[in-house]
Amino acid sequence: MPYLVFTASIVGVLFASLAPHALWPDWRWHHEPLHSTVEAVGGLAAIAMAIVLLHKPNEPVGWKFHALASGFLGMGLLEEFHAIAQPGDGFVLLRNMASLIGSSSFLLVWWPDSTRTEVERSRLPWVVTAGALSLGTWILAFPTLIPEMVRNGEFTLTAVAPQSLACLFFLASAWRFWLDSRRSGKSEDLLFASLALLFGLAEFVFIYSIPWDSRWWSWHLLRLMACLLVLAYISRGYVLA
Repeated sequence: MPYLVFTASIVGVLFASLAPHALWPDWRWHHEPLHSTVEAVGGLAAIAMAIVLLHKPNEPVGWKFHALASGFLGMGLLEEFHAIAQPGDGFVLLRNMASLIGSSSFLLVWWPDSTRTEVERSRLPWVVTAGALSLGTWILAFPTLIPEMVRNGEFTLTAVAPQSLACLFFLASAWRFWLDSRRSGKSEDLLFASLALLFGLAEFVFIYSIPWDSRWWSWHLLRLMACLLVLAYISRGYVLA
């Protein structure tokens, strides 16, 4: 229940933070240091969450935790690349790929655990990590090869399409976690459902945002709030370990 209340509160904060756009649609706040800090903190929180999921004390690490850990690793690593990148097409693409890789890994929770071998479970985080590191390095090394992501101050279809898919994937995984929580009664499943829901809402806001406007900052605020859930879980995990 606390996780659901927290999620409802954050959704309220989201809609409240979107109100300024209706009043001041031309407002922009270009503040790269704050943005980099938010992304770096979020990336570190995601990586820490992955480590906790892969090393849960006194519990077997099943397919669900491997899939979640892979999603957090992919998002976290690419968010760190995004935090150090200069604004431009590669800057946007790194954020797109972080969301898409993370949401795709989350979506894997729909696959039955019984169909995965132990080798497949343990291999997935390494594959995602290698892919994220390779992709992030390639984007930073070859910025001229990146397709146009922003045109006339607005995101192009190339930038919006991956976020749209990520939104659907996160919401679909949130639904699966909620179903699991109904069967198992575990607060942990509700936590992951809340996280996936918040990530999905953040991607939805991105689709309708413009770089550096109030909606764009609201999207980052929502993801930062989700990271607070992650950090709370990490702290609880170490205290109880």
